[in-house]
Amino acid sequence: MSMDTTLATSDTHPVSTAAYDTSCPAPGIGESVYSNKLIPVPVTCPLCASTSGRVKLTINIPDRFERAAGIAAEGYCRHWVECLGCGLLLDVYSHDISAIYSDQYYEAAVEGETVSDRFERVRRMPAEKSDNAGRVQRVIDFISNTWRRSRFPFEHVSPRVLDIGSGTGIFLYRFLEAAPHWRGTAIEPSPQACAHLRTLSLAAPGRRASPIDVIEGYYRRGCVDEKFHLITLNKVVEHVPNPVELVADAAAALHEHGVMYVEVPDKRTLDLRPSTDNNLGALHYCLFDAQTLARVFERAGLEPLCVERYLEPSGKITVSGFGVRREFFFEFAKKK
Repeated sequence: MSMDTTLATSDTHPVSTAAYDTSCPAPGIGESVYSNKLIPVPVTCPLCASTSGRVKLTINIPDRFERAAGIAAEGYCRHWVECLGCGLLLDVYSHDISAIYSDQYYEAAVEGETVSDRFERVRRMPAEKSDNAGRVQRVIDFISNTWRRSRFPFEHVSPRVLDIGSGTGIFLYRFLEAAPHWRGTAIEPSPQACAHLRTLSLAAPGRRASPIDVIEGYYRRGCVDEKFHLITLNKVVEHVPNPVELVADAAAALHEHGVMYVEVPDKRTLDLRPSTDNNLGALHYCLFDAQTLARVFERAGLEPLCVERYLEPSGKITVSGFGVRREFFFEFAKKK
């Protein structure tokens, strides 16, 4: 995903907090409280099924997405809870957040810019200052230097890439610039972003005649008929209450020798960035580390490869990884 705040999955039901003690501590509105308070977790961790957690951060003021959705500051409370079973960070709410993903969502996401404006701003960034440039290079390097040595040389076919949650389309645009023999499909739920993506697919300079395919809506298993050699979920998985389900559903569209790339915010954001950081906002259900992201791949039926943590030029702390079908990995490993 090109914009960190684009949702691209099927359902957005909030985590139930009916059995939680969601009362906020003494500090007033606008303050955040860090703690290590042990609490029972009434909802099962979506990754390991643990029901024990530790409150790491309590936030007492709505973020800009919640304010845009009309969520009031009075009585507001939200906890970041670390699962004691696997370490996944869970965002626990005392209110219904489904309204955040309304028509006002994208307006809050672009912060006064048009989608096209944001695309152009990121496109013109020097590579050394661009998170997206690093993302594209990671994927290209993996395909060129690692996966090319497998039994499936992408350069000998007409490979396809599916970008789930394309946002402004800047990742897909730059990837196809670097790999012009690939064909691209973008899935994006925002009508504003899709309108931009359609013009992009027609106007991209130096592009071959076939445009980028644009599918407006949330990704659902079976929503595409083809199998893709590369599927990317850039800053998307953290936006859903069940990350394993999304990755497994996306894997259903993966070619038998294909690669999936998943990029998510790192849980160390909570320790190293201010509580107002966007990655600690209400849009995110979960934050990960290398171990929990690898576990997502495994539970989704994929073999994780090259899972790593890094600092991006913007200052974001990020973890990403590649996954392949387990049967292909085992077959290839046995023949080496």
